[in-house]
Amino acid sequence: MLIEETVDRLIQMKFTGMVEAFRKALEEPAWRELSFPERFALIVEEEWRVRRERARARRLKEASFRHHARLEEVTVKKRRGLDKETFIELSQSRWLEQHRPVLITGFTGSGKTYLSCALGEKACREGYRVKYWRAGRLLEEFRLSRLEGRWMKLLAKLARYDLLILDDWGTWELTESGRRDLLEIIEDRSGLKATIISTQIPVNGWHEMLGGDTIADSILDRLIHGAIRVDLKSKVSMRVTDGKEQEA
Repeated sequence: MLIEETVDRLIQMKFTGMVEAFRKALEEPAWRELSFPERFALIVEEEWRVRRERARARRLKEASFRHHARLEEVTVKKRRGLDKETFIELSQSRWLEQHRPVLITGFTGSGKTYLSCALGEKACREGYRVKYWRAGRLLEEFRLSRLEGRWMKLLAKLARYDLLILDDWGTWELTESGRRDLLEIIEDRSGLKATIISTQIPVNGWHEMLGGDTIADSILDRLIHGAIRVDLKSKVSMRVTDGKEQEA
C-alpha cells in the first residue's frame, strides 16, 4: 500500500521520471545491490533527464523551425563557402554567449535556411530559447500588432529569445513602419542576444534595400559589427532529402 501511495503521489507531482526509476529499483535485481544513497541518486538523475528532454522538446516546438535540421547533417565544403574553421566556430556556440550576429547569404537552394535551422536546433539542445521567423511574416505580425494594441508586447517577447532567426531577409515590401520595426527589433538585441539573418541579397546590397538612409545605417551598424559571415557559393546547389542536405 505504501508503494502504491508513493507512486500515486509522484504521478500527481508530475515526477514521471522518478516513477519509472522507482519501479526499476523495486523490480530489477541489479538495483538491489546498490546502497540506498546510490539508488536514490539514480532515481533523481532519471527525473532530471526526463525534465531536460521535456524542456528541449518545448524549446524545439516553440522555435517553429522551417526544417527539422541538425548541424551534424550540414555539408561542410570550402567550395560551398562553408569552410571547416567557420563551421567549428559556429558549432562551438561561443557566438551565442557573445551575442554575435550570423549573416548567411547565398542564392536559392544553397542551404541558407537549412543551416540557420540547424544552428537553431543545436542552440535549443544546449538550453537556449530560439524563434524562427520569415522576415516578411514577422513584419506583417508587427503591422497587425499595431492595430490590435499589442506592439510593445510583441517587441518585448522577441527580445527575450536567446536567438532570433530572420529568414528570407529582404524579400518583403518594406514600408516606413516596417523599417522602424526592424530597427527596434535589432536595437533590442544588439550586444544582448544573438541573431541569424539569411538572405539571397549580398550584404553590400542591404543598405539600399533598407532605404539607404540613417535608419538603414543604424540597422546595419548593429548587425554587421562583430558578425560571423557565411557566403554560400552559387556553384553548389543543395536540396534537403530525408532531413539531410545533398548536392543537387
